Amino acid sequence: MKHRAHHLHDERLFDCYLTERGGDVLDPPAAEHLADCADCTARYAALTAFMETLRRDGEAEADAVFTPDRL
Repeated sequence: MKHRAHHLHDERLFDCYLTERGGDVLDPPAAEHLADCADCTARYAALTAFMETLRRDGEAEADAVFTPDRL
């Protein structure tokens, strides 16, 4: 494992989430850092879990408001 002096910032982790969610490949430096850094990997996993929960909850709320009859 390579030693890294810096961790990925929250904004960079969010960019990684959006990139993967969009079906694209992470840029190599970010992917390498996530592969090598347990702290950033854990933070990324927490961010991903939060965003997926937020997405599912939002979809459920939208489905409750915009029923097939209403559409």
